[in-house]
Amino acid sequence: MPEHAHDWPLLSLFIAGGYRNFVDEGALAIAGPSAVFYRRGDAHANQVGRFGHEQLEIEFDPAWLGAGALAQLDRPVRRIGGAVALASRRLLKLCQDPAATERGIAQALRSFLAHMATADAGPAAPAWLVQVESLLGTTPRPLANAELADRLGLSPPWLTEAYRAHAGEGLAEADRRHRAQQAVHLLRTTAVPVAQIAAATGFCDQSHLARVVKRLYGCPPTRLDPAHRQE
Repeated sequence: MPEHAHDWPLLSLFIAGGYRNFVDEGALAIAGPSAVFYRRGDAHANQVGRFGHEQLEIEFDPAWLGAGALAQLDRPVRRIGGAVALASRRLLKLCQDPAATERGIAQALRSFLAHMATADAGPAAPAWLVQVESLLGTTPRPLANAELADRLGLSPPWLTEAYRAHAGEGLAEADRRHRAQQAVHLLRTTAVPVAQIAAATGFCDQSHLARVVKRLYGCPPTRLDPAHRQE
């Protein structure tokens, strides 16, 4: 997407896929739980990755949140992983809940933006995290946390907690997301039957794939490319 800006402040919450984000401060690769905030008029550009990119955008009138809600957000803010990412997943879930109220969303958004404004960018990804990310979604079947930890020579309980703290999601959740991204890419670019794609990407069956895809992308696999999906 070429450089553009928005007429209102905008918060982007990561769902799936990945992209490279460009603002005046530089480029940043985003491929996991994260949040990006732009003020009104902040110029930015996005280069979508191989597996596409799904996000929830909340564009709003600042008056909706009340005076001072954006006072500390004086530039584009990008936060990947850590406590902000964990909070972004909770906010995303709330926004997708049909029972959520406007007041509840406004309160949650105000709290989230205050957190985002004061949180630092965090340290660079440790070597073990890079190793974990390189394995997720690449094995014929999902690895149990203990199996993954054994491959890396780490304690399973430590890895489970440390990964969630650094990445903003659990290991099993991340593995399902990686597999769903691969499956959706195949659904959108090939005519391979859904059942075969489910098997090729490590899902138990077509129903399992359908549940995960609907949870992430908001629609069943058969809706992603109607021209090819006749089952």
